[in-house]
Amino acid sequence: LVTGGAGALGSALARDLAGRGRPVLVLTGRSVRPPRALLEELTALGADARYVAADLTVPDQVERLVAGLPPLDAVFHAAGIVRPGSLRGTDVADTLDVLAAKTAGTVLLAEALGRHGRRPGLCVAFSSVASVLPGLAGALGAYAAANAFLDAFAGAERRAGRPWLSVNLGPFAGPGMAAGAADA
Repeated sequence: LVTGGAGALGSALARDLAGRGRPVLVLTGRSVRPPRALLEELTALGADARYVAADLTVPDQVERLVAGLPPLDAVFHAAGIVRPGSLRGTDVADTLDVLAAKTAGTVLLAEALGRHGRRPGLCVAFSSVASVLPGLAGALGAYAAANAFLDAFAGAERRAGRPWLSVNLGPFAGPGMAAGAADA
């Protein structure tokens, strides 16, 4: 499962995974339109690729997503939104929107996986160095806070014996998380 699978990070990861054997890849994102060109590319690379539209901040959509999943080897949680601005300089609606996928979305996904007996061998949460570098945290306030939550959540899950890992990614040469943010 690749959340944010239609975004820049999720699609790059899916391409890499598709080239490793014949994986079954389930990509998910908020857009109701499947990323047809990406799915065709992944299929050409050898994957059985499909897309499920689901907003991870909506409990019913997360339940539907997880209930329909095949057995999982791994979950790659790449969903998120990045918007520049300090926490004090961003309005409440924008702040909550940026926080949602990496906070509520992460918790809803983890709980649904447990309820449906999905026990992947690995859950990788894609975080950001913005959560640990004060200079970036000031420029990307809500995004940094969302990623700090993701880091703490993955650590708590790991201490509870569940295979969660948070990876703090640095800047990308290309557009990174900002590309396709509306659909990721």
